[in-house]
Amino acid sequence: MSDSREYVTFSDEKGTINVSPEVIAAIAASAVLEVEGVESLPSTIGKDITEFLGGKKDIARGVEITQEDGDITADVCIRLKKNGTLKETATAVQEKTAQAIESVTGLSCKAVNVHICGIELDK
Repeated sequence: MSDSREYVTFSDEKGTINVSPEVIAAIAASAVLEVEGVESLPSTIGKDITEFLGGKKDIARGVEITQEDGDITADVCIRLKKNGTLKETATAVQEKTAQAIESVTGLSCKAVNVHICGIELDK
């Protein structure tokens, strides 16, 4: 592969598999948004403007993936729904995210760090 991006890499009997961290982040983001009590993944004004102007939509915003010694760590920023409970929602996010990453990629998810970055009070 000629590009210089960092990939999550693992080998099996047929060769090497390279997965972009953005792919794993998209898997995690999808799982997070299925959790009851999660309103959204936060955005930044720069990403919102880029999307508004026709740029690529970042479905994995609010999720950062790192790999160390073959283990995946996900850092997830979430906005809670008005009546969501912090601990229960965060624990559900950890469980669902780790399960999604492990079942889709076959890699071990060492940790899911949940950062509650806001709460949706009124719409």
